[in-house]
Amino acid sequence: RSSSPHSLSSSLAADELTRSRSRSYRTVVFHCQSSNGRGPRCAAWYQDALDESGVSREESKAVVLTGGIKAWIERYGEDDQLTARL
Repeated sequence: RSSSPHSLSSSLAADELTRSRSRSYRTVVFHCQSSNGRGPRCAAWYQDALDESGVSREESKAVVLTGGIKAWIERYGEDDQLTARL
């Protein structure tokens, strides 16, 4: 983990999320625009916190949306069953 204030606060948020909801969801999907930076980083923090808390990957795990929200919109943007219009 990085020691920058932003990274530290983000990893602490992941730790708090795992404490409060760790077993509520079997799969937690992280993403950003292209899933090249923030999404994978947050997923790693969340998974680290799960692992450190003793939560098995069968109970809950972090995954990254391949291609990020850009790829999702390109593929599913017109599908009203999969994409909410805000």
